[in-house]
Amino acid sequence: MIAPVTTPRRKKIIAIAYCCSPYEGSEPGVGWNLVTQIAKYADIWVIVEERKFKASIEKYIAENGPVSGLNFVFVPEKFWAHTMWQAPGLGYVSYNWWQQRAYKVIEELHAKIHFDAAHMINIMGFREPSYMHKLGIPFIWGPIGGTQNFPYRFLSEAGIAGGFIEGMRSVTNSIQLHYSSKVKHAARKAAHLVVAASANKRDLQTLTDKPISVISDISLPSKTLSLTSRESLKEDGLRILWSATFMTRKSLPLLFKAVRQLPASVPYKIRVLGDGSLRKRWEKQAKQLGVDQHIEWLGWMPRDKAVAQLGWADVFAFTSLRDTTGTVMLEALQAGLPIVTLDHQGAADVVNETCGIKVPVKSPKQVAHDLSVALKTIYEDDALRLKLSRGAQVRAKDYDFEVQAQRWKSVYEQVLGALETNTFFDDQEVIDWPRQLQEVT
Repeated sequence: MIAPVTTPRRKKIIAIAYCCSPYEGSEPGVGWNLVTQIAKYADIWVIVEERKFKASIEKYIAENGPVSGLNFVFVPEKFWAHTMWQAPGLGYVSYNWWQQRAYKVIEELHAKIHFDAAHMINIMGFREPSYMHKLGIPFIWGPIGGTQNFPYRFLSEAGIAGGFIEGMRSVTNSIQLHYSSKVKHAARKAAHLVVAASANKRDLQTLTDKPISVISDISLPSKTLSLTSRESLKEDGLRILWSATFMTRKSLPLLFKAVRQLPASVPYKIRVLGDGSLRKRWEKQAKQLGVDQHIEWLGWMPRDKAVAQLGWADVFAFTSLRDTTGTVMLEALQAGLPIVTLDHQGAADVVNETCGIKVPVKSPKQVAHDLSVALKTIYEDDALRLKLSRGAQVRAKDYDFEVQAQRWKSVYEQVLGALETNTFFDDQEVIDWPRQLQEVT
């Protein structure tokens, strides 16, 4: 007797991605990339904040059609919530209220659909892990970030206001991480935690003995870019690119202090992409240090023009003193740019000896000196620079969208058991889920 051929049932997942958009980077991009990855091997219902993200998601679906296995449920934040996000700390109060309302919707959905697992995706900061661990089904939490602090020896670099804000954040951050009952409870209830960087793993290991995986919160679309590395830099000097929003933790002045120490035998140019409230202050600092004549302030540019700047540069400088990861680093790697950065937090994971130079983070004076030495080495050693350039593109492939998808699939298999390959994009079971969602919402 021949056994009937059956199609394995796809698992059903309920997830929260407060920020989710196919047209944005940062947290909204993290949310979109991850839920579309999960939809390849499970049916997923995603709770998303309505006021900020519904329009962009509906626009994408209208233009491209629905994504197989992916369903959205929109829960609006209160109309006055945006004012709370303007004040330090109050945004998370509004966010907690939104989480409570989202959980009521999730309970109603779970009573009808009977989910196999729950997944808290973002906001990535650890402070609000959601209430989904109360559902009584396996709870996956991550990617988690935000546990890292601004190095206290560098608070003097942040100015009076910036130093005060970063100092207070560090104190509050540490207290919440180690003493928040909701964080501890969620960490201990989780079937699996996923963190965005090794530094986050070290912090959370003090709270739980549950499995913790490191999977970067950012991924790259598969691309093959031609390398534009110059054989020699002797003609017009070292071209350095820096890109970020102008905020205290991005620490652009560290680069100014580094290039100031370069010998006259190392000519250089810096292009700065980005803008923000610190622009006038940083321009003044560059002038005071005598490096302003080497700098082009490009402001914000359309994405295609910004990407073109990667082709202009010889090296990318990433000077952030507090960052979970940094999407711009991956884009630089994909373009074949060696990276000069700090050996801490997310940058320590992304950059290795094949694609860049990392310097220890001990003191501002030491960092500026070591960054200067790294830049001088990149300029003088053409063979090393070209080797790092080739290595950068190889390293970028570790963050390829499909590679990251397989890492997440492995986490789900550890929690839920084997997910058969032939469950990918299985459309054989047609259920009127939108009708059921309409009844709930």
